[in-house]
Amino acid sequence: MMLDAADIQSYATAAAQSASAASASAARAQAIAMEGARACFPVGTILMTTEDVNPSTYIGGTWVALNDVFLLAASETHPAGETGGAETVALLTTQLPAHRHYTINMAKAESGISPDYQHTVARYDREVSSWPDTHYQLNATINPANGGLTSSTGSGEAHDNMPPYLSVYTWKRTA
Repeated sequence: MMLDAADIQSYATAAAQSASAASASAARAQAIAMEGARACFPVGTILMTTEDVNPSTYIGGTWVALNDVFLLAASETHPAGETGGAETVALLTTQLPAHRHYTINMAKAESGISPDYQHTVARYDREVSSWPDTHYQLNATINPANGGLTSSTGSGEAHDNMPPYLSVYTWKRTA
């Protein structure tokens, strides 16, 4: 079978139309897929991933990165959208566990011991009324009438307040 110029033109036109239709079908399929993704990820969605790629490139919509925050499940106490917390915290004295330090009156007014004298003393455990064999070094300012006052300790510096974590890229859809 011999093809003339009109036949070749007809086949070329049909092929171009077919390619155009296939391209239009592919574009339509992609648009349908993007609409499906948008329906699955409505505005307000939070997406976490280990890939540093803005979801707008594969889902569409507008996404903003959330950085340096943990997520907390919303409740009446903490409504959705509330922010708070601190990466480090310096404890106040009122936040320390209740505890006591026992000292004994080691100096009498007539003993002549200087107020800033360092002593090695045994700790008397009032709970069990006993003297353990363990001895402690005590830096004390002696008040002959009231016994020793232990030296203060600690610097008040902030400490790490973060639980174990896995760092991920976090995005919130805003439009």
